[in-house]
Amino acid sequence: MLQPDNLDIAFSIACTLQESGQNRLAESVYRNILYACPDDLPAAHNLGTLLYAEERFQAAIEQHQSTLLLHPASLATRRDLAQAQIAAGDIAAGIEQLETALQLAEANAAQTSPEDVRLCKFTLGLAYLRQENWLKGWPLYEQRWTPAEWHELTERWGSPWEGASLKGKRLLILAEQGHGDCLMFGRYLADLADEGLHLEVLLPLPLLALFTNSLSAKANVHFSSSASQKEHDYFVKMGSLPHHGLHPERQRIHRRPPPPLAIKAEVSRSSHSMLASTLRQQTGRPCCGLVWRGQKNYSADNKRSLSLENLLATLPLRGFNFVSLQIDATSAEKELLANVGIIDLSDAINDFQDTANFISQLAAVLSVDTATAHLAGSLGKPLLLLQRQEREWRWGSENEKNPWYGRCFSTGIKQGKPEANPKEIASLLEQLIH
Repeated sequence: MLQPDNLDIAFSIACTLQESGQNRLAESVYRNILYACPDDLPAAHNLGTLLYAEERFQAAIEQHQSTLLLHPASLATRRDLAQAQIAAGDIAAGIEQLETALQLAEANAAQTSPEDVRLCKFTLGLAYLRQENWLKGWPLYEQRWTPAEWHELTERWGSPWEGASLKGKRLLILAEQGHGDCLMFGRYLADLADEGLHLEVLLPLPLLALFTNSLSAKANVHFSSSASQKEHDYFVKMGSLPHHGLHPERQRIHRRPPPPLAIKAEVSRSSHSMLASTLRQQTGRPCCGLVWRGQKNYSADNKRSLSLENLLATLPLRGFNFVSLQIDATSAEKELLANVGIIDLSDAINDFQDTANFISQLAAVLSVDTATAHLAGSLGKPLLLLQRQEREWRWGSENEKNPWYGRCFSTGIKQGKPEANPKEIASLLEQLIH
């Protein structure tokens, strides 16, 4: 049994084990600490976050609830309890916990960390958005930036736009965190462009051609991958456009998101025409695009991405033709694709416009939660999303009930493997396509 003098050392060991991914060993050490000292808040809280990270949501809920019995003022524990409840599907309970947390924070402002308050507000905002409660969700979504990050943005780009009149002004719109977010929030550009505003939109290079082609008729919208710090009056992040659309001076309220960015597909390029010819020569089976991995720099990529081997084990290869849209397929993955007769398109894809051109010729797309999934949705293609257990707020709470895109079904990923078997995948694809 651990002695009181050894608890700090044991906690340090448990943290190191958790950070290195040795969760089972870390869990054992945390439980030993709590056996010796049941009211140890850091160990109790970390154990709950570890259980959550392992997608053991009910166990995480029970652990956080036990912690709150001894430490009811712990804002971080209450927030993490809410996250676990939301991940387990009880969004209302999670919202109730977060609202309680913020009430406690207000009552004990002097003892409350501003960062804990910010994270509670942001988590609450995501829960509201998942419920499609836009009026409450979008203002709290602004809490995604830390004060330091926001200060850096204003130092670099000047005055932020907060929804006021832009008559005679130039607005710089900055890309959101990921390519998928840019595609999702890009739908708000058309509304602003139709008001005759002068817009400068700064985008990552892989998205530049796609957005330029999609809004080519808007002479007042200019896209680039670099921008001067002196050629605009205000700046805004793309993910803030729906929030500022609620401003009274905008004179409109988006109760539902507007239609997706109207993407123009081009199938005249030789490589795209070649794919069309190849698909016409196939046996008449529906052809679906595949993406199994996102960018590795995303914090939760280990939960959303799959190995190609695990994806192939669940594909109904006899009933469908598949092509790979994975832009960074390795040589080993390309060999594996060839062995099972899947066409690899990675060498013909240079940017998102190329990917859109290929998707336009497919019956459906099967993808993990990446920008390609957002692209398929924007193109109106049926989408089968392989989604991590927590379910992203961007994809709604129910199959085919998605406020952002058209036909979209979801099936889960658990411990790096799709939960559906080949027969279930085939059934979902057939429902989407027909």
